[in-house]
Amino acid sequence: MGHARALINIEDPQQQVDLFRRIVAEDLSVRRVEEIVRNGFGRPAGSPAAARTQPTPVVPVAELRRTERQLTDHFGSKVQLRPGAQGRGEIKISFDSVEDMQRILHILQPA
Repeated sequence: MGHARALINIEDPQQQVDLFRRIVAEDLSVRRVEEIVRNGFGRPAGSPAAARTQPTPVVPVAELRRTERQLTDHFGSKVQLRPGAQGRGEIKISFDSVEDMQRILHILQPA
């Protein structure tokens, strides 16, 4: 419901769809979407607030899922990729026990 409230503030329907796709691709929180809209997303290109915003590259969902599978296979544990704003993001590696965590840390250490 919160995502929709943020999207409704964008006048251009195509820009609403573009932001919706970004929300799905980057798994954006409601607060992050509200911030994006506040910072000028959906405003005409000449407006001062729109000039301050910089587009965030969107990683295709298929590529994210493929990379998650590769990392899950490599670590033998579930891996989640969470892209964020301005090219940042998170990698989450799950573990079931202290021993499992130590195994993962051993994999991460350089040879």
